[in-house]
Amino acid sequence: MLAELRTSLLSPRSYYELYMSTFDSLRYMVIYLKDYAQLEENSMIDLYELVQYATSIIPRLYLMVTAGSVYLSKDDCPVAEVLNDMVEMVRGVQHPLRGLFLRHYLGGMTRDYLSTNTHCLDASIQFMLTNFAEMNKLWVRSQHLGHSRDIAKREMERKELGTLVGTNLVRLSQLEGVDVGRYQRDILPSILNQVINCNDVMAQEYLMEVIIQIFPDEFHINTLKPFLLTTGKLHPQVNIKSIIIALLDRLTEFAKNEAEELRLADTNYISTSIPKDTELFNMFWDGIMELIKTKPEMPLQDQSSLFLSLIRFVLQCYPDRLEYIDNILAYAKEHIFSSNKTLSLTFNSKQFETDILNILLAPTEILDILTLITSFKHYQPLLIVQPYQTYRTVTLSILQNVLIKKIKISKPEEVRQFLEICHVFIREQKHHTSSTYKTFAQFSINNNDTDLDEKYSYTLMAKVVHLFCSDDEDTQLKLLLTAKEQLETGEAGCIKATFPSLIISCMKLITRCHKHQLEELEEKISVDDMQEHEMGEESRLHEENNSIQETSGDEEVSRLPENTVNEEEAEDTAMGEEECKSNDHLDDVVANGHYHRMMISAYELIHQTIMKLYEQCSDRDTQCVQYLCMASQNAEHYGFDEIAYNFFMDAFRIYEDSVSHSRAQFDMIVYGIGSLLTSTYMKDHSYYTTLSTKLTLYSTKLLKKPDQSRAIYLCSHLWDDTPRAVECLQKSLAIADSCIDLMTSNVLFLELLDKYIYYYENAHPLITVKYLNSLLSLIQSHLSVDYQPDQHPTASSSSNLMDHNGDISTYVIRQLNVITSHLTMCKSRSDRYSSIEYTQK
Repeated sequence: MLAELRTSLLSPRSYYELYMSTFDSLRYMVIYLKDYAQLEENSMIDLYELVQYATSIIPRLYLMVTAGSVYLSKDDCPVAEVLNDMVEMVRGVQHPLRGLFLRHYLGGMTRDYLSTNTHCLDASIQFMLTNFAEMNKLWVRSQHLGHSRDIAKREMERKELGTLVGTNLVRLSQLEGVDVGRYQRDILPSILNQVINCNDVMAQEYLMEVIIQIFPDEFHINTLKPFLLTTGKLHPQVNIKSIIIALLDRLTEFAKNEAEELRLADTNYISTSIPKDTELFNMFWDGIMELIKTKPEMPLQDQSSLFLSLIRFVLQCYPDRLEYIDNILAYAKEHIFSSNKTLSLTFNSKQFETDILNILLAPTEILDILTLITSFKHYQPLLIVQPYQTYRTVTLSILQNVLIKKIKISKPEEVRQFLEICHVFIREQKHHTSSTYKTFAQFSINNNDTDLDEKYSYTLMAKVVHLFCSDDEDTQLKLLLTAKEQLETGEAGCIKATFPSLIISCMKLITRCHKHQLEELEEKISVDDMQEHEMGEESRLHEENNSIQETSGDEEVSRLPENTVNEEEAEDTAMGEEECKSNDHLDDVVANGHYHRMMISAYELIHQTIMKLYEQCSDRDTQCVQYLCMASQNAEHYGFDEIAYNFFMDAFRIYEDSVSHSRAQFDMIVYGIGSLLTSTYMKDHSYYTTLSTKLTLYSTKLLKKPDQSRAIYLCSHLWDDTPRAVECLQKSLAIADSCIDLMTSNVLFLELLDKYIYYYENAHPLITVKYLNSLLSLIQSHLSVDYQPDQHPTASSSSNLMDHNGDISTYVIRQLNVITSHLTMCKSRSDRYSSIEYTQK
């Protein structure tokens, strides 16, 4: 069978099958020789020399290696001599295919004995290095086997044979006793020398990758410089980019795994075994720069892949060296996206865009967002030249990161820089392309999802506004002012989404200021009380001292009561004046206080924001009316009656100028009535009467009579127990009675009846049983007409306050019965209801 290994007719794959069959048979021989060597009378050295007398070189060398491997297991074996003898003897086979498998057999048979003979480590290393060098030469020469027309097939076979060479290096890396020093001094220089001298593209790429993968990470860290220098000496066609990326990724993963292990061991200590005093980044940076300089034709996607691996390496190994990342971003902006690259960039691949996207995303995944926007000078300049999809994806990732981690942005400059990064959402441009190049992704945008994506991005922008917050109220106001200045330059969609958040944030700030204002006021009152107490004690002591020194007499005694009364009256008058002065003083403290002025500034900001929303977004008029009413409620609650009045008047102006739809007009009036009713402190002011009058007037001008009727009877609540409330009810009743549609009139009558009953139950002085009986009689008389069969179907109005299904006549009867049932129950409880007359249907 050993003689069959001499053939040159088999392909590498077939020869490998023959080799495996022979190897299985030789295992039995190894077992026999081991048993033979255990006998004392048998000498392994004699047997080792005896097998070399075989006539054919291939069988002779396989037998020599088999006997030599058994000889190495003996304690008295001169390991260095036997290893040197075997490695030199196998030089006799120079055929690439036969020689590779023979040397592979040599390495496999001696592997187990090399690892145990640590005292002969130098000889073992030299043996394996020599065997590797010869195998590599044979592997390179194998490309010349066969005809030139089979070159493609031969290259595939060469790739398969490369495993034999790589296996030899794997065995070398598994040797016990190999440390960093020995690897740096003896092993790596020898391997790199062979890699350079072979001058073969396939061999150099494969061997450099094997070196990266099989040796420990600590070895690479300490031998990075010679390794990178070697990459500059490789064949020009070697893909050096892949080699550097593989090494970067290997070290990055090593640092990541080590940091994770340390984190699990001690949550307060996260570190890495990458030595801080070793400038690995500078070595990689210099190597990449030299590579780009020597290969100016390197594709941009190769450069982007290099920088992506480098930035991931820095983020994992040097997270505190932000200048490294900024250098990478600066180079990408100034060289890759420079104007002289325009023609090349026009035809870029998807890989290039993906790499640039990941370069921009990588810092957002590890670093704090505030660090990102404040420490990197070249991040935003690189971001803004990206195409729309890339720019949008990066910004979306930043927004999601901020919201998930609830990162508070507490400085005005940070707000400005953050919103500048979010420029793509503030001034959305669906067909945005950078001024530098056209992109592959530009032609693959799905326009069907554009509207949905915009809504989602605007929602995130609205949420992130609430994270512009500071514990200091002055700074908080500056944050909101900065945000407004940035956001108001955006498109209508962004303003619609973000300005409501700004308004709410301003109201929260006002609440905080009012709370501090009360605390200051309480502190001031307590100080004043203490001073008054001290002054009172001094006055009492002074009076006691004076009373001791006084002399008594008949005349003085007779005048004592009159003087005493006069003094008490004077004291009461003085105390009253002091109390008034104290109250005036407290009012001055509040009006001139810092928080008072800040609240006024916040209300001014609210007003500017709402009016800007109204000007920029024509379809947000009703929302602006609601926001103004809301702001008025807030201002009135905290004692700013004049500001509240102005907010209401601006709401009325927008209502008059822009709200034209009848349903929207009715809704705005209802909202205004509700807002004004909550203004409890303004009711004693003339402002309240003016605003109530305007709302009532607006109600009378509604287009549809049912809307008029409902709005007017709702305005009755604004007038409390005054005659104007009854006037509103009567006006509403007259309008309801004038409706052409009888059933609509009946529905309105029922609603008015509910309102009259409400006022009657609440003891309104002007609402008597007469009104209730008159309205009940009117409803019942209308119902007798509505039941005629020749009546036409009726239509409901746009402002129904109650939903009803089916026939309106049935609905009216049902509601009337509910009301009369309620009145019946009230009659049983109180005599006030006994005069109410009605009949149930």
